[in-house]
Amino acid sequence: MSNVQLETGWRSQAGYVWSVLGSAVGFANILSFSSQAYKNGGGAFLIPYCLALFVLGIPLLILEGIIGQRTQSPLVSAFSRVWGKTGKTLGWLAVIACLTIGAFYIVLTGYSLAYTYFAAAGTISDDTQSFFLNNFLHITPSLKEFGSLSWWVLLPMGGIAVAAYFVMARSVRDGIEKVCSLFMPLLAIIVTLFAVVASFLPGAAAGWGYYLTPDFSRLTDPLLWRDVFGQLFFSLSLGLGIIVGYSRHTGSIANVPRALLYVALGDFAVSFISGAAIFATLAHISHVQGIPFESLAASDSTFELGFIIFPKI
Repeated sequence: MSNVQLETGWRSQAGYVWSVLGSAVGFANILSFSSQAYKNGGGAFLIPYCLALFVLGIPLLILEGIIGQRTQSPLVSAFSRVWGKTGKTLGWLAVIACLTIGAFYIVLTGYSLAYTYFAAAGTISDDTQSFFLNNFLHITPSLKEFGSLSWWVLLPMGGIAVAAYFVMARSVRDGIEKVCSLFMPLLAIIVTLFAVVASFLPGAAAGWGYYLTPDFSRLTDPLLWRDVFGQLFFSLSLGLGIIVGYSRHTGSIANVPRALLYVALGDFAVSFISGAAIFATLAHISHVQGIPFESLAASDSTFELGFIIFPKI
């Protein structure tokens, strides 16, 4: 490896693991995993997800990591070296996909930043759906009607974009690695504490039962397996070249397969613990308000769970 790569690559294998976890762990784990599990009968979702993780998820994750480590090349060049012109085309498609996902997460993180302020200030009304759609988004009935500008959307989104730029402008070890090595362990602690506190809420045990008890009859539903593999690819960022890009900064000494095994298991752990916390709190809401557990969410939308039901939690 050249001196430039030694100076700009990951400082340690642990930093590489935390950084890849920072890419993999996010809304897909905390919100989407729980909404998919809720939609597909709780425990019935966990069984095929674990199977898909070990049969497909971990091997693909390691494959992408090895491609990045061995080629030590940018995404398009790495794909091209593996699969010629077809790989080059797929590489450019992956670049476009990453740009799209980056924009999506800047918006969604801006939403979360705004809602952090709303929660601290206590300004969210009891009608969380109306607050989200009308007070926050300023939604209109159709695309043909332009509503008023929502500064609560624009300003946090702009702040997140600027912060992301300053992190990405630095080397991976001084930018992404430093940020992820600090915030990913913090996230794990917060999520675990959330789950522990939620487990003591009245009625929480019913949520754990729904979450962990599988309905085996659902395993024959092809839509369940579609949701499982969709969630798996979404959660681990598979097929997008992100892991290839991160792994090109590893040296030949780094044990990429072992590191990515830790990433896959850590990603699932955050999803599972978050799901336990959310199911427990949903069961508490069901217990307090007398609403059937299966009727708490009108859809499996991540936005509904995150910005309409979560404020109730």
